[in-house]
Amino acid sequence: MSDTDTATKKDGVAAVEQAFQDLRDRLLSLSQYFARTEEVNWEKAERFFSLSKKVDQLREQMGWATIETKSSRRAEEDDPTEGEEMPSMSTSRRKSKKDYPKYCVRSDVLVKTGLSRDRRTEYEHAIPRHEFDAIVRRLGELAGRKHFVAEDLLGKVQCPSYQGYLVLSLLKERGLLAVPRRGFYAIRQPKQFAVGSQSVWDSLAA
Repeated sequence: MSDTDTATKKDGVAAVEQAFQDLRDRLLSLSQYFARTEEVNWEKAERFFSLSKKVDQLREQMGWATIETKSSRRAEEDDPTEGEEMPSMSTSRRKSKKDYPKYCVRSDVLVKTGLSRDRRTEYEHAIPRHEFDAIVRRLGELAGRKHFVAEDLLGKVQCPSYQGYLVLSLLKERGLLAVPRRGFYAIRQPKQFAVGSQSVWDSLAA
């Protein structure tokens, strides 16, 4: 294969990966839109987020395909005989529970990646910035209490319950919330809670 052909294929792969990334970001934007409109439509918000996740998975598969192609080509160059098939990335490999959950911010959406009970497959829950801020404000209102339960939060914010638990889980992991006993939460430093929550978001968006 000539250098020109190789460069053309590289450019083609890069263009496809960029197209997937652009589509993912557009779908995330639509998800945020339906989560923020006056007449909130969680069904559409979740549907577009799910589609964005699938597109992102396709983009990642493009990357693995490129890596495997390069590895296979190197193997053939080292060995003039027919190369052996490269092992594929196994989706059945059990993952370590200590590596989960994982958090990140993508296109102004907080995403939690968890590990399913089979320890082989991942799942994602997401919450747009607007809903995250609403939950943090409600938690700030609960800061004066010695402790509170999840229902004190979920009953006052307009969002699916899993989003409330997502934020509780993240802030507990980052040390802003304590769990004095099962089912109860307490804010560790009420005066610094708002700033601390903002710092958590910023650290994940960096």
